[in-house]
Amino acid sequence: MLGLDLTPDYGSLLGWVLDRAGSPERTLDVGYGWGASTCLWLQHLPGSVVTVDPLNPGEYASHRPTNLLSESDRSRWTFIHGKLEIETAAVAEHGPFDFIYLDADHEYDSTVAQLAICWDMLNDGGVLAGHDYYSFRDKVGRAVDEFVAYWGLNLEVTDLDCGAWLVRKDGE
Repeated sequence: MLGLDLTPDYGSLLGWVLDRAGSPERTLDVGYGWGASTCLWLQHLPGSVVTVDPLNPGEYASHRPTNLLSESDRSRWTFIHGKLEIETAAVAEHGPFDFIYLDADHEYDSTVAQLAICWDMLNDGGVLAGHDYYSFRDKVGRAVDEFVAYWGLNLEVTDLDCGAWLVRKDGE
């Protein structure tokens, strides 16, 4: 389904998120890593994808799945080099976003900051999701739980590949 060489659990996790993302016109992918999620969003979602990460996408580019993107998919992709907390203005120029996927550095303080920034950049009706809810329970999981409690949101969580989480912004 995904067209990428992923572990079965990670592929299932990204598929779980993809099934709930809807048809966003603008997607923000926070945390590039090896580019699997960015590649998936570009291959399966309409509209543009903005990725922000301090890891330069050119390093080991030939080994990343984004190297295999079609020219059409590549033309819809913008990469912003840096941390979301520092590059907020540059990222915001491409928003607001309909879907945001958060899979960055997994520290508690930065996850709290990233959640707040992402929420401000998310359109009403948009989806905010992320990875590693369980594998970083005292950091990512705790930050997500506090965020959800503060905003009174309904949280969806799957136990696939360290846990994905998802909330919807239904208006304020």
